[in-house]
Amino acid sequence: MMRWTETRGPLSDDDLADLLVAQAEIEAKAAAVGLQLTRDGRRPRPRRAPRRHLHARVAAGAAAAAPGRRQTPGAASAALDGELTATGDALRSGAISIDAATVIHRAVTDLPVDSPARGQAEAFLLEQAAVHGPDGLARLGTRLLHVVDPERLEQLEERARATRELWVSDRPDGTSTLRLRAESEAVATLLSALDPLAAPTPAADDTPDLRSPTRRRADALIELASRWLDAGQAPTARAARPHLTITADLATLLALPGAPAAATTWGGPLSGQTLRRIACDAGVTRVLLDPAGVPLDVGREHRIVTPGIWAALVARDVGCAFPGCTRPAEWCIAHHRIHWADGGETSLPNLLLLCAAHHATVHHHGWDVILSHDGRPQFIPPPWIDPKQAPRRNTYWDTVRPKH
Repeated sequence: MMRWTETRGPLSDDDLADLLVAQAEIEAKAAAVGLQLTRDGRRPRPRRAPRRHLHARVAAGAAAAAPGRRQTPGAASAALDGELTATGDALRSGAISIDAATVIHRAVTDLPVDSPARGQAEAFLLEQAAVHGPDGLARLGTRLLHVVDPERLEQLEERARATRELWVSDRPDGTSTLRLRAESEAVATLLSALDPLAAPTPAADDTPDLRSPTRRRADALIELASRWLDAGQAPTARAARPHLTITADLATLLALPGAPAAATTWGGPLSGQTLRRIACDAGVTRVLLDPAGVPLDVGREHRIVTPGIWAALVARDVGCAFPGCTRPAEWCIAHHRIHWADGGETSLPNLLLLCAAHHATVHHHGWDVILSHDGRPQFIPPPWIDPKQAPRRNTYWDTVRPKH
């Protein structure tokens, strides 16, 4: 291990690697000491007079320590005692991290108590800890369990299914955080459904998709939910097909100055432009209210794209009309070039197919849509993308569209 000396220039790659290894070893040793102290502190002791000088030193040390790095006892603490002596020694020496010790302890103790494979499993996992992180060690431990005691693995899987949880918490900035806890099978199912929708979508000029993988997965999850609702397969509630319900003033839909924000049934506020984007291909029900907000009259749903118009759209656009997009019609909605709230008709010349991502692009990022001489959509980019604002069209579907 290299000795730390102050440097005034950037570290070499070798020095940086040595320091990172040294830091990991120091943190592991410190964690082991902390777990040892916690374990010893829980043992019964004879009552003594308080040692105020010791408490003062501990308090001073805790105040000087970096916040947020306190370790908590658990499976790793148990690794310091009992049969897993090799794991405890490795943790004390800094050869493995506290997370690795926790994984190894759980993997070995999940094996039958009388199984001779326990010692072999511990030795194998300690060896693999040199090349695998805690997640990889956990997977190896699961495979070992299936070899030794498949029924035990089935019990653990059933327990994991019973602990599924989804948390939704609102944040002060107007966003919300979703956290999911689920077993491996459920997570694999979700990721398999999201993967096709989370693929990068380059622009027409081959500009790469700049969204991060986490952003693309989030977009894919929302799109997946929207498609499921659009498919009409969800159970009905009060004879109505469940979908996103938004309440808004007519002034908000018309984008008039001073109009209030729209709101979902879950309470989240929405801007007028987002409302107009959603209303592009949505049923709208008029509700007339008195000054106190009491409904006086409920009109019928109107302005929805008819099956005939949809069939014509698919025949003309085939899929998303945005330049470079290859998403099929089943993944698209009908977008009004001139919003129907502004007098635009729900007719073929005023409609085009757009996937969810490019629908948001057109509504929120300054793109305009016109019809070319052959009646197909062309897109005018905003000046910060193309100062000349030359029209663009999707040529991908030309290879798919049948020739006449």
